[in-house]
Amino acid sequence: MASVTIDKRQKANGDFSYRCTIRVKKNGVIIHRESKTFSKKELAKTWGKLRR
Repeated sequence: MASVTIDKRQKANGDFSYRCTIRVKKNGVIIHRESKTFSKKELAKTWGKLRR
């Protein structure tokens, strides 16, 4: 089962970025994890849906 998490992060210059993390578990053990950072939340949501 895959889960998608989006975290809002503040950069040093005060702007915000969004990190999308995907975790795939099998029998309670993480077998794959990847993340990517985006400038807009909608981009992060779309990437997470496509990669899931």
